[in-house]
Order: sequence, then C-alpha cells, then structure tokens
Amino acid sequence: MVRSYPALTTLIRGRLNRDISDAQFFLHEKGIALLIDDENLYSLKTENDGHKSELFEVCYKGLIYRGTELVCFKGPRVPEMSLKEAQEKDTIVWNEKTVFAEKIKGKKMFMYWDYEKEDWQFADENKAINKSYGDILRNKLYNIMGIEYFFTYVFIISENNIKHETGIYLETMYDNKKGKEIKWDRVWNYAMRLKAKPVMYYNFEGFDKLEESDFPIYVLDISGNRILLTSME
Repeated sequence: MVRSYPALTTLIRGRLNRDISDAQFFLHEKGIALLIDDENLYSLKTENDGHKSELFEVCYKGLIYRGTELVCFKGPRVPEMSLKEAQEKDTIVWNEKTVFAEKIKGKKMFMYWDYEKEDWQFADENKAINKSYGDILRNKLYNIMGIEYFFTYVFIISENNIKHETGIYLETMYDNKKGKEIKWDRVWNYAMRLKAKPVMYYNFEGFDKLEESDFPIYVLDISGNRILLTSME
C-alpha cells in the first residue's frame, strides 16, 4: 500500500523525535540523508546514490523539520519529457484549465516560517544569495499582513539572464501540511503582494500554437499535475 504524504511525514517526525541516532540509521537505510543544525533543525533529502523507498518521493527535493514541526516542503520531483511523450502518456489533462508557466533560469531559494525563531528563514542553494536576497524579502514581509506560515515559498533568483530580468521571482508555493502545490492564480496574487516578479502564465490554446522556441516550459493542469516540457519531440 502506498502511504499518503501526511502519513509519511508523520512517520519521519516520530523517528526524529525519539532517538536521533536511530533516526539517522533508519533514514539512511531508506536512502535519505539527514543533516542537523541548530540542535533541532532537521534537513532531509534523498541521497544521490541511495536506493528508492517509500520516502524517496516525499524527500526528493527536501524537507525541513524544526523539532516536531514540519516547516518546509521543497516540493515533489517534477517529471521532464517532450510534448509528444506527454500526449502519449496522458500525463496532463489538456483542457481550458490547463496553463503553461515559463521556466525561469536561476538559483532557487525556499522561504519558510521558523516558529522557534519567530521569523522567516531561507534555505538553499547558496548561503550568500540567501542572505542578501533573504534580507530584501524579509524587510518586505514586515509590512504585509496575512502571509500563511504553513506554506513554503519557492523563489528563483535570476541574475545575468538574457531572457529574464534580474530579480526575485516567486515560482510557486507548497502547503506543508498537505504536500500540495498552491494553484497558480493564488501564487500570482502572492507575487504581487510580496512585490516579487511573477512568473508568466499562458492559457493552453491548442498544440498547434506551440513552437520549438517556447521550450523548456512548465505545464500545470486542473488535477494539480506539473511537468516540464523540454522539446516538441
């Protein structure tokens, strides 16, 4: 039986908060690397050479726990394929609710609420970037009300990019409790509130409207699926 996201994250939380040595051994056996920082900040990620287990997908990009609380879910693995493969596999529901989202080239920065520090924290991929751009975002947040603490906010830092302007883009958001991606229109609204650069979205209007120059591009459907289209064929 395939366990649900809540069941798997609860299993991990239970292991982390009993015996940390046993938890490290258990996770390693499952192909998951565990890093400990600040005494009780636990970062988990699938090991590059680890074997696949039931925890592989949920930890693929990473989870962060502060003690017993899951504070950051970095998202699931995003399948990559050509448009032809996506059509043949029925991976996406193609209808009027399907949208394309541009792929911004840059470094990812994950923002999450640390209830112990009572402040926003930033994770990956470059500490220097997290510090400089994180301070910019943190200053903006103090003047904005109603930002959900149980979401993980995924930003892309674009620098020296010919196709996109330099700046901070809000790529997407995840619900830490449900392990679900927030709908694109709500992400767009949050980008406006945070004064971050929004990712551009385009309605699906037929396969004949796509050109090779459009790729790579993300596709999001009504069922919450997201894939990266790499080429036409």
